[in-house]
Amino acid sequence: MKLISGHPMLAPAAIDAVKQWRYRPYEKDGEPGDIETRVQINFKLTDNPPGKVRVAPQIAANRLMKTSSTPRYPPSAKAQHIHGAVVLEGEYRQAG
Repeated sequence: MKLISGHPMLAPAAIDAVKQWRYRPYEKDGEPGDIETRVQINFKLTDNPPGKVRVAPQIAANRLMKTSSTPRYPPSAKAQHIHGAVVLEGEYRQAG
């Protein structure tokens, strides 16, 4: 995963959460393959518990199987009132 845009203080929390997501394999011609994609994580300053993680349909193609890990708002970013979206790009490789 690498940061494409967004505040660098928010990127580690976003990366940690996204690394825990699991996707159904993407298939091309009936065979599982590697893919590249981008996701956007929105951080909002609020005292409420975090909401659902939203992944654009065109990015994940309805392949997301697990989103139980929500990024933990970095305390130092929260203290400095830093908020916004973090866009990450990475590869998902099939095991085996």
